[in-house]
Amino acid sequence: MDKLQLDELYHNLRELYLTSNAFEKEAVAGIVTHLADPAGNYIGLLRFLSYYGKSYILPSVIKLLQTSSHTPKFSRIFELGAGFGWLGRGISNTFGVPVTFCDKRQWVFIDIVADIETVNGVKRVLDELKDGDLIIMSELLHCLENPRDVLHPFTKWPMLVVEYDPENTSYKKSYNAQIEKFGCKPVISISSVFPEAEILTDSTDTHKIWLVLPA
Repeated sequence: MDKLQLDELYHNLRELYLTSNAFEKEAVAGIVTHLADPAGNYIGLLRFLSYYGKSYILPSVIKLLQTSSHTPKFSRIFELGAGFGWLGRGISNTFGVPVTFCDKRQWVFIDIVADIETVNGVKRVLDELKDGDLIIMSELLHCLENPRDVLHPFTKWPMLVVEYDPENTSYKKSYNAQIEKFGCKPVISISSVFPEAEILTDSTDTHKIWLVLPA
């Protein structure tokens, strides 16, 4: 970072200090500790993603589901890699349907602990899925070693997928370099993950939102 970047950061942190929004302060503190520590701070990251997602991504997700003529009827939300569950909770509250949270880590409110990159984890999830489920995930694809193979067992269900994919090329470059430090890979093409599906695409300036429909 150069002097101009540091001055801007210092200014923005002062603006943060002056706000009364405790959730925003907690979110920023979380992402700063995550990115300042070579080992990361995963709980800090989840706090940031929950605040940012609820504030700036969820409205676009809800709009897509409410306005698209292709939105399937669903009676339950099933969230993979749920973390703190901001996406599933937001959709559940809007549409008045229950939500089941699944993650490989036992976070608060997680209903099913399962690692979908393992045979037992896939079986555990398949045993829980029902007709009428909408599978959702946010910031999960880039964490999977082979997302196409991992998610293939679930492709009979419709899915809603959210991933960071900014229009700003500098943002994209720094993001890709940063996640690679944690052993993750950016999603190059959603069609390569779901080659046989019909995919509807929407976006914010920072995120892609895909509605993946079974073939």
